[in-house]
Amino acid sequence: MDNSTILKSSSITSGDNVSFWIDTTPIISFNKPNQDIQTEVLIIGGGIAGLTTAYKLLKAGKKVILVEDGFIGSGETGRTTAHLTCALDDRYYFLEDTFGEETIKLAAQSHAAAIDEIEKIGINLNINCSFKRVNGYLFLHPTDKEENLDKEFHATQKAGLRTTLLKGIPALANCEKRRCVAFSNQAQFHVLDYLKGLADAIILLGGTIYTEAHATAITKKGAKVNGYTFSADHIVVATNTPINDTLTMHTKQHAYRTYVIAGKIPKGKLPYSLWWDTGDQESKWFSQPYHYVRLENYDDKYDLLIAGGEDHKTGQADEENILESERYERLEAWTRNYFPMLDDISYRWSGQVMEPLDSLGSMGKNPGDDNIYIITGDSGNGMTHTTIGAMIICDSIMGIKNKGKICIVLQE
Repeated sequence: MDNSTILKSSSITSGDNVSFWIDTTPIISFNKPNQDIQTEVLIIGGGIAGLTTAYKLLKAGKKVILVEDGFIGSGETGRTTAHLTCALDDRYYFLEDTFGEETIKLAAQSHAAAIDEIEKIGINLNINCSFKRVNGYLFLHPTDKEENLDKEFHATQKAGLRTTLLKGIPALANCEKRRCVAFSNQAQFHVLDYLKGLADAIILLGGTIYTEAHATAITKKGAKVNGYTFSADHIVVATNTPINDTLTMHTKQHAYRTYVIAGKIPKGKLPYSLWWDTGDQESKWFSQPYHYVRLENYDDKYDLLIAGGEDHKTGQADEENILESERYERLEAWTRNYFPMLDDISYRWSGQVMEPLDSLGSMGKNPGDDNIYIITGDSGNGMTHTTIGAMIICDSIMGIKNKGKICIVLQE
């Protein structure tokens, strides 16, 4: 590990190991606060949720200040695998049974709209973030039943998604006769390159970003940031999980630790795609941990295969008698079974996923508050969920009512 990697590991990421995104992107930093501030909107959190919200509000004419405890993307956004998908990690047939057919249509439309929004922003700002439209493939975990794949296919059809039931799983070793549901028009990108483009746009639009800016004492009047008073008409807490005792949603979700490995494969050996299994139906964990895989451009000769999974409730890895270090080994063995062309592992990192108790995330006004907004409960769809949240909160602050495009708004 060279000195630059050691610097990144110790100073700009929330975990012990450096992700591919952080390793391949210059540090995105701004000034520290040095005075009291008055603004229209204070956004706390410099990941995709906070930056997208800031960008959209600035475009709408609002005065915006964004503060980030570390550096831009140093939290969970920099530790994602950056799938952009409307194939939700909670099955559509389960959501239909729980919430009804209209809700699953709104959920599907919402996540599809989020992918479109990311693509549109990237084009409008000319961000070189390797955005690609790809297919996604959902296949059965060994503990799951064939009938559930049929149920999921029919539910996605009801939800209005473009899906196909295939007789084999494309590109996976020895899976020519294992069925899968194919989701068309999904996407992927380099998330920190995208954030760099958003950050540049925020500054050009007249917004202000502070990094190494720790927010505390969040109230309806604003927050303390590095000891300075930041006052605002609206406060958006976009920190993956609410960071203040007055923000109540922590009681409605649980934190899970998820693991990621990445290794090179010769370019052209695999199509750029997304793959997921349906999750361990026998797991002790509510989230039924699943595996998720994608490809990313690496250089002229190689692509990078990125695989994640082996989740457990945060701080409770030992309850399954599987040490955290062993989970990387299990993930590598699983990945090599399906992708035998995988070279030596180049990256290992982990992230934290917030799993909502009712399977649908939360974005909008914090319960009981008129001017404090939160985006949380992203589950396994953080990139699209946070973008939906930014769209909802921007509309709410601007007094625009959503017209059925977006769902999963907090109850007020």
